Amino acid sequence: MKQRYLTRSIAVATLLLFIGAGVGLVAFQARDGKFLSVQTSSMEPNIHKGALVAVTNVSTDRLVAGDVITFTSPADKRQTITHRIIGTLPSRIVGAKPHFITQGDANPQPDAPVTSRSVVGKVQFSVPYVGYGLDFIRKPMGLLLAIYIPALTVIVAEIRRLIAYYKSQEPYVLAEILARRKRRSGRVARTAVPAIAVLLVGTGSMAAPAQAALQSSAVLTGNTISAAIIEPPTPEPEPGRGIIHIKRVFFSCKPWTRKPRTLHILLYNSSRQPVNVSGWTIKAGKKILYTFPADTSIRRKRTYSVKTPIPKNLSHKLGKITLYTASDKKVDSIRWGSHRSR
Repeated sequence: MKQRYLTRSIAVATLLLFIGAGVGLVAFQARDGKFLSVQTSSMEPNIHKGALVAVTNVSTDRLVAGDVITFTSPADKRQTITHRIIGTLPSRIVGAKPHFITQGDANPQPDAPVTSRSVVGKVQFSVPYVGYGLDFIRKPMGLLLAIYIPALTVIVAEIRRLIAYYKSQEPYVLAEILARRKRRSGRVARTAVPAIAVLLVGTGSMAAPAQAALQSSAVLTGNTISAAIIEPPTPEPEPGRGIIHIKRVFFSCKPWTRKPRTLHILLYNSSRQPVNVSGWTIKAGKKILYTFPADTSIRRKRTYSVKTPIPKNLSHKLGKITLYTASDKKVDSIRWGSHRSR
């Protein structure tokens, strides 16, 4: 019991420590702060190699000799250097800010002058050896060991706890489910028994008339009953009749002549199913103007366009065309007459 209490206390303390560190990190970075790791021993003994330094962005006018600053390296802009200010050097440009002279505490010679633009910030505090951990976490293996594996361990532990909880509740849940099923089966039995009885009685009373209806004659208790012969239903009309309509007819001619040369016919399928019009014909009188090719169908609620030359016996001012099925049954027709505009 004491060991379990101690383990939980350590876990809670560690969790609170991580939460506090995370909150502090977020608050520090919100104020333009940065955490950097020291890669060399140029600032020993004050700042050791591998230490973590907290750098904040401050105005260069507030920097004085003795402050430890972080600035970008003149040789490589991607690297930073953390050294102490030992003096200032006036700028050659009038009105420009002075340059800083820096030097590492362990270095015998000062650095090249540092301009104000190169200053990243001022070091507020340092934590020894924590920079090693920061460098390790930034690598793929460090991310795996420090973040991914602990997070996966916590998730697996929580899943196991949930499974154990549901297993502990299984007997109570199972008993409740069984009782609910028993109540449902009882209700079904009480409802089904009268229904089955009524069905059996009705089936027995209808068996004899049904048998008589299926035969041309039947004998019931000494009497002969002749069953009427049901005639087959009348065949349905051919598919497409009354469904396909001639929607519009118009003529077209070439730009340099006024005499129409081509007849355009628009057919419309008003049904909700496609209609096969293979072999159907469009006639002007008895002459066939157009025959639909095989495997031709008009989709539902769609228009189908037909274009054919105008025959000699068909006038664009007065005429009539008719649509027929493949068995030469009339489907629809359209007539037009001469029209004069006022």
